[in-house]
Formats: sequence, C-alpha cells, structure tokens
Amino acid sequence: MSFFYDDNDDEDILFGWEFDTYEGCYVRSGRFCAPFPRPRLSRFQQVDVRPLYVRNLPGNVDEYGLEGMFSPFGNIVRTRVVQDRYGNSKEFGFVWFSSDDEADEALYWMNGRWIEDCELYVAPAEYREDRQARWEAELEQDVDDDDILYGWDYDVHEKMYVRIFSPRDCAPFPSPLSPTGPAQHNVRPLYVGNLSWKIDDYDLYNLFSPFGHVTSTELATDKRGASRRFGFVTFATDEETDYAMYWMNGRCIEDYCLDVELANNW
Repeated sequence: MSFFYDDNDDEDILFGWEFDTYEGCYVRSGRFCAPFPRPRLSRFQQVDVRPLYVRNLPGNVDEYGLEGMFSPFGNIVRTRVVQDRYGNSKEFGFVWFSSDDEADEALYWMNGRWIEDCELYVAPAEYREDRQARWEAELEQDVDDDDILYGWDYDVHEKMYVRIFSPRDCAPFPSPLSPTGPAQHNVRPLYVGNLSWKIDDYDLYNLFSPFGHVTSTELATDKRGASRRFGFVTFATDEETDYAMYWMNGRCIEDYCLDVELANNW
C-alpha cells in the first residue's frame, strides 16, 4: 500500500479536506477536485469485501465528499450516502474498498476523526440478518418475552400487552436491561404512533426503558392537554434506538398496535 500516515502533513491526508488547527477538525479546502479517478460500481453490482459503516456525517457531505475522505487509504470501488425521500442526507453512509486490509486501515484512522464539528463513527457494516439475529439472542438472554415491559404483562388469549400494576407504585425507574455505553450527541428520537388514550409520559418511559437508557419522552397533547396518541422517545445511543424500534414496532398495547419509526424532520 502506497499510503503512509504522517502527523506532520495532517492537513493533506484527506482528498478535498484540510485540517483547521484552530477549530480542531477537518473543513473543506475549497481546492478544485477533479472527477472521481476510478469508475464506481452500480448499486446492483456485488462487492465481496464487507463495507464500512460511517455514521455522524455532516449533512452537506455527499458521495463525492465521502470518497474524498477515504480515498487515501486504498482503492474505493463504491460509496453511498443514505438519503430520505426528499433527497436529504440521513448523515450516514457506506464505503466499499477493494480489499479487507484497506478497509481495516481506513477504520483504524477514520473512526473518531472530526469532520466539520462531527465526530465520525466508523465500523464494519452489519448485515440486516446478522443484526436481527444478534438482537434476538440478546433479548432471549436478558428476559422472557412476557416480562420485557415494566408494568405490563402479555395476555396470550388477547394477544396483546395489558397493564398488571401501576408503575407509579414502584419508584424509582428500573435500571435498563440492555447494556448502555456513553451517551451520544444528536441521537435521533423515535416516533411512537397509535398509542392508547390512557398512556402518558410515565407509561411511555416504562414501555421503552427495558431497551436502554431513555433520556427523554414527549407525549403530544392538544390544547386541552388530552393525548394525541403519539409521542417521541429519545435514547442515549443509536444502537439502543435501533434495538427498541426493532422490538416495539407492531407490538400491541391495550388493543392498539404501535407504529415505531425514526422521527422525520429532526
């Protein structure tokens, strides 16, 4: 591999970016950048090397900028920045290298690097089936399915969760059942729709607390203070958010099946 990291030439390590010593992060250099020097694969072509998952990207970084960040570490065959239906970046993407060694090199140097006030999180991408299998194994190890929700019990006959006692009689809140890491900044909240009219902020917290460290809950109400049957739940980390969304989406609570997804326009 022709690339070697040099601390003395730190501002030239990323193609199209330079290090701002005052801000302590990389900023766009403004220099002219020629078109991609190599052809990129279409999204339907297969790449054998596991891609890198890159999270917490600045919102203005596109696939061109993403390739510029990672091009010093090897031959990039494809990049992708995930967008919403309006074409706005969801602030995460994927980078495919031609070899595992190049991917490992990029992972080592780019994880935790600051780009325009955003600290990148870089890790090997986890395929959907592997992630779901891991979550299922973790949940089976933590608790039985009928005991997962604090203050609720699963009614096998009605096929839904029903209230077994008031959580208000059991202060304080229970500790999370899943391990938690350090809190992250700018974690996208979960939108929770189709709630029962009886559920308040306290109940909303207890429904989601087994899946991680809940930092805030917000139940939407009208002018009279009545529930509008939807709310928002914010966790400390993105992993806990995904974990809760996977298990709670479609779960029936008192005749209402929840609609749980990442909040839009956040």
